[in-house]
Amino acid sequence: MILMEKLLVLMVLVGLRICMLGMEASQKAPLRIHTLFSVECQDYFDWQTVGLVHSFKKAHQPGPITRLLSCTDKEKKRYRGMNLAPTFEVPSMSRHPKTGDWYPAINKPAGIVHWLKHSKDAEIVDWVVILDADMIIRGPIVPWELDAEKGRPLLHTMAARSCSNPNPKI
Repeated sequence: MILMEKLLVLMVLVGLRICMLGMEASQKAPLRIHTLFSVECQDYFDWQTVGLVHSFKKAHQPGPITRLLSCTDKEKKRYRGMNLAPTFEVPSMSRHPKTGDWYPAINKPAGIVHWLKHSKDAEIVDWVVILDADMIIRGPIVPWELDAEKGRPLLHTMAARSCSNPNPKI
């Protein structure tokens, strides 16, 4: 009888350990997340970069953050904010190479495509969170908790919902 009780206790302990291992695994990010934001080589974007990176750290956002920095050679020579954030330099596409049209907003999608094609980090990532430089992260952005599906972009209205709190803790 004592042997049966000891065996039962052992089975319960093993079962609890297996459950605890499952809990530990579910509390860690099962997939690799990388956060990107795009800016140009202008002082205007520096304070936004500092704010976003600070909020990224405070929110305990999983994975790394990378600033996609779009500069012309002339802008890069005078730019002093290179050390504000982990940075991946992307070519400036503000001026269209064929038509000469000026459209700086193209730098964000063009920079993301450049990062996907040329960054070693892009080779080992499962999810990419794309933010604007003027955003503040108030809590972790975890795609699978937002019912995102791999291979399908997700636009989420988190920003609009989180504005209801007049006193964010940043």
